[in-house]
Amino acid sequence: MRTCARRHGLLLSILLLIFASPCPAEEFRIGEFRALALVGEAALLPKAEYVSFTGDFGFSGALPPRDAVERHISRESVLLANFRLRVINLEGMLPGSSGRELDRRIDEVVLEILRKTGFDLVSRANNHAVDFGPEGMSYNTRRLQEAGYAMIGLRQFPVYQTLLGGTRIALFALTNSTDLPDRDGVILKIEDGDIALIKDSVAKADFRIAFIHLGSMSRYPSPHERSQVLRLLKAGADLVVCTGSHFTKGFVQENGKPVFYGIGDHLVSSSGHDTEPIGMHVVAGFSKGKLVQLFAIPFLNTVMKGESGPLSEAAFAAFEKTLLDRSTTDATRYFSDSHSLRMLKEKFRRFGVSGLLDMRPRHVMYAVGSLYAHYPAVVIVGSVTVAALVVLVGRWTVLLLRHRSTLA
Repeated sequence: MRTCARRHGLLLSILLLIFASPCPAEEFRIGEFRALALVGEAALLPKAEYVSFTGDFGFSGALPPRDAVERHISRESVLLANFRLRVINLEGMLPGSSGRELDRRIDEVVLEILRKTGFDLVSRANNHAVDFGPEGMSYNTRRLQEAGYAMIGLRQFPVYQTLLGGTRIALFALTNSTDLPDRDGVILKIEDGDIALIKDSVAKADFRIAFIHLGSMSRYPSPHERSQVLRLLKAGADLVVCTGSHFTKGFVQENGKPVFYGIGDHLVSSSGHDTEPIGMHVVAGFSKGKLVQLFAIPFLNTVMKGESGPLSEAAFAAFEKTLLDRSTTDATRYFSDSHSLRMLKEKFRRFGVSGLLDMRPRHVMYAVGSLYAHYPAVVIVGSVTVAALVVLVGRWTVLLLRHRSTLA
């Protein structure tokens, strides 16, 4: 089996260095889909059992053409039939609690796609989980339960456990935040209390998989994303798969454990400069109690335009190049990414009181870092100017206080 670590009896530090380096990727086929092997053999193994992970899914305010939905189902169902367990992130919550006709139709199409393509396990931990309030959250739980789906990412359903290849697998989902307040703490977040809950719940598992919702304005992992992933690895996760960024991000080894920093969208109704038209299924294979394979299956996800399914040879080659290019945790790539700058400008244009209230110290640091990467002279001059003003104001304040003290 092809692996990153060479078994030559080298010192542990050298082994770790080699293991942290990206594997040479190799293409293989699963039906009409092309797959990219990242760890293990470039083929479906007859004695292995597989779990697949798929990114953000859901529609809001619009539905794709009916014929596009049917074509998508016919292709994806054949692909996913190769895997024992199929996991997806439901970022666009079922909107039917509103009572509107279009929202009820969206519910039925979403549930139809989940059912007919073969998904088994639905993550609810993402930033849109609370969009329809407590009533909407309860509605989603009820509809998914009635449809027979297991869930993760809720306090009610923190962990899903199953046997794969003789290995007891525990899967859990967490989100970095929710756009609206989750006052009852229903959604599990990457916070100390929820991480402790998960850690206790998965203690007896042989292998632990974190399916987490992060996301950033860059096509490369941010320092914050990496810090959150490292927290989960420290808490015992053996594999981390990230959603939320709407981009394909890289595959890396963190502390000797595999991490996918972004797997793109599945099917969503939104599109534009903050999304990419290619998502991917990430698949982990288990055999004889061990993780033996990791591979990615990219697919076209622009179903709103009537397009989805396998990539052409040229598109697959471009995907492979993109994935390997983004397989890095070098923070300078995040700050120098042109998309980071474009998104930063967009945020400034839409900046308001609510944005000010949501700001964190890291947001200011990231903005400065991105601006410096693209306009170093401007940032240096601006910083010197601000520092000079601070000194001048400080000296003026001291002189004023001394003058008042003398008058007194």
